[in-house]
This record gives sequence, C-alpha cells and structure tokens, in this order.
Amino acid sequence: MLAFENLGIDLLNIIDIIPINIYIKDKNGQFIWCNTHQLQNFGLKSINEVVSKTEYDLRYKENADKICKNDKKVIKTGKSIIVQKSGLESGKEKIYWSKKAPLLEKSWDIICTVGVSLDLTEQVNRYNLNNKIKRGMRNLRRYYINNACIYILEGHRYKRRISDLIWGHKKFT
Repeated sequence: MLAFENLGIDLLNIIDIIPINIYIKDKNGQFIWCNTHQLQNFGLKSINEVVSKTEYDLRYKENADKICKNDKKVIKTGKSIIVQKSGLESGKEKIYWSKKAPLLEKSWDIICTVGVSLDLTEQVNRYNLNNKIKRGMRNLRRYYINNACIYILEGHRYKRRISDLIWGHKKFT
C-alpha cells in the first residue's frame, strides 16, 4: 500500500474504474460493498442503495437463486469457485464468468465473500454469430453444389448436377 500512498492513488478508485463487477458480501449474502460497474449493472447510483441488500432485493428471483447457491457453497466449503452463469437482466439475456472466494480472518474464519464477474454476453454473441455465418456459408455451398443443375448440350437430352460433373457420377435425364 505504501507505493500507492506515495503516488497519491487510492486503491478503491482504481478498482472502481475497472469495467468488471466487483463485490463483497457478508456470510448472509448481504452486500457490504461493490464497485461502480456493479452499481450500474443494478441500475443504481449510490453504494448506499446496495449495502445490506441481497441478490433477491436487486435481481430476478431465478438469477438470485443461482447466485445465492454459489455464495453458500463458498461459505460452506471455504474454497473459491469459478462459474459461468446466464440469466435475464433488464429483460435481456446476459452471460457472466464469475469467480467467488472467501475472505478469511487471521484465525482462518470466513468473514465474507469477494466476487468478480465479467460480462461475456457480447463476446459469446459475436462468436455464435460468426459460427452461424460459417455454417450458413457451408450449407449454401453444399446446396449449390448438390442441387443447382446446369444444362449441357449432349444430343439435346442430358443435364447434369454440378456434383456429378465434379465427382464424375452418371448423367440423368
């Protein structure tokens, strides 16, 4: 901390500007603190609007159930977990990668959980769109190769599929 103090930099200000959700909750799942990005994610403006609230106060019930289950697992086992979760937020499907860890006292007792969640929705959607486009192009190529017919004058009676021309299959009439 001395290095930050000598520079006049507050560590919380650094954490506050990182575009990742960072939060601390007590053993009961009530928020103790979160950064500005997490506040914006909840649609709130002040840390006071979050303190002492639970996921059930701030999210859809189905999302809160999943999140609280993971929080309880960290408290019970005393081990960090990494989860990929998805759910509705403001009516939109969101996908997050989260890491939650217990914060321990010197006596090794768990006092709270610390979590970091990264919104991967845009990256996952972009990846899925690219794969859909690639599949579509492959299917389009197959369609034209297998189904597009060209007429070849061979005694004015025969036509062949492009695939027949490429792979040398029989003519058809």
